[in-house]
Amino acid sequence: RKQKEIRKHFLLTGGSVTCDSKIPSNIMWRTSSKKDNSRSSEKTCLLSSIEPDVTIVVGGEEYKEYSQDLCRWSSYFDAAIKSGMKGASAMKFTFPDRNPSEWEWIVSLMAPLTKQELTRDNIMTAISWFDELSSPIGINACDDYLSSQVLKPLNREEDITSLDVVFDHFVTCTKYNLHNSKKLCVEIFVRLLDDQSALFGEIEQIRRLVLCIQTSEASSRDLLWASLRKFVPSDILALQSMEDLLNENFFPAVVCFEIEKEKSTSSTKKIQKTRKLGTWWKVAKVERVSLLYFFAFFFLSVLMLFAEDPYTIPIIFVVVVVLFSFS
Repeated sequence: RKQKEIRKHFLLTGGSVTCDSKIPSNIMWRTSSKKDNSRSSEKTCLLSSIEPDVTIVVGGEEYKEYSQDLCRWSSYFDAAIKSGMKGASAMKFTFPDRNPSEWEWIVSLMAPLTKQELTRDNIMTAISWFDELSSPIGINACDDYLSSQVLKPLNREEDITSLDVVFDHFVTCTKYNLHNSKKLCVEIFVRLLDDQSALFGEIEQIRRLVLCIQTSEASSRDLLWASLRKFVPSDILALQSMEDLLNENFFPAVVCFEIEKEKSTSSTKKIQKTRKLGTWWKVAKVERVSLLYFFAFFFLSVLMLFAEDPYTIPIIFVVVVVLFSFS
């Protein structure tokens, strides 16, 4: 009965399952590894009659893998093996310029019930491998991680000090078709153009933003242009379309000039507001002091009527004067 359950799970998961102490002893341990089986990785459990049928050579290191498991997560291997592509007929694939340790990690990451995880340190390694091997499952997993664990926290930051990180992520998302992450990059750009436009104060940054607009889908392009066109003079907007302006060499300089002008205007308004606030505070202080003096003398007048000790009134008067002098 246990063997039937294992066989059923084996077929559902594409050929490999994580084993534990409950597996019968007549099931042998196997691991995707080099010929000498010296590689330490997550063990897989397979029936002893099944042997690895694919050879993968990575950076000179040779590994034995199972075609069913590779085809489960890689369209590259699936298409190659099914079509009888050169190299696939012998069930051998070579990646001479790749790192063997990266391949071991990728295979372990895609194994069923794996304990491997994507992190900020290995996300780019995973993306490059999944792109080369045409793995939609892997690319989607990387897209979900990048959008939820990297870009969403970045979008919640009130003050972003550098645009380089956002630009680099946008380039990565465009290159590898990470749709969710790319959408978040666009949202960050729109928010910064609306709230922190001073970050785009250099011509090179505007050039990079223009490139982002040109390589975006229609909906994202419209969002970015709606935020950017606020920094384009109305007479220029009336003469040329968005596509023509984005292709003009002078366009980044015009936008930078308008951003700097808005920054100067904003600074001037802040200074004027501060001056007005300071003037109001001084006037209000005079009014407060006058009002306090009025109540103080009123209080002294009442004491003079009812006080029996002749020294009480002068003492209170001195105290009040000292307190008002500090106000």
